Amino acid sequence: MISSSHGARVTFCVVAEHTVSCDVEAVAARSDREWSGLLGTHEALAGLVCREPGEDAGTAGTRVWAAVECLRKAGLPADAPLTLTTAGTAPWMVFAVGAAHIATLVTAVRDVPDPVVFAVLTEGRI
Repeated sequence: MISSSHGARVTFCVVAEHTVSCDVEAVAARSDREWSGLLGTHEALAGLVCREPGEDAGTAGTRVWAAVECLRKAGLPADAPLTLTTAGTAPWMVFAVGAAHIATLVTAVRDVPDPVVFAVLTEGRI
């Protein structure tokens, strides 16, 4: 299986023999209303990401949004119940849904002014 994403001036691609998907997003500052509309049932998860490792709302929201995009690309329901499996290990954070895990990384990309979130969904071990 192959998945690709284009954002933040880069193209990100992953390949695996099993279910895999990816997303790349520049961190975006949005209003609470905008995040609520984008994240839907995952809005509370973004709040948890803000509280636990102490990320700002834009970074936490973008991280969760990238995870939701991975769900969609893998053919999973966008409202599948994501859980946070690691916190406080920034810049990495891992979410889970069933047998799938979504590893997310917040980092800098040359010539991109805002931080960038990379997310990869895979089934089984990460």
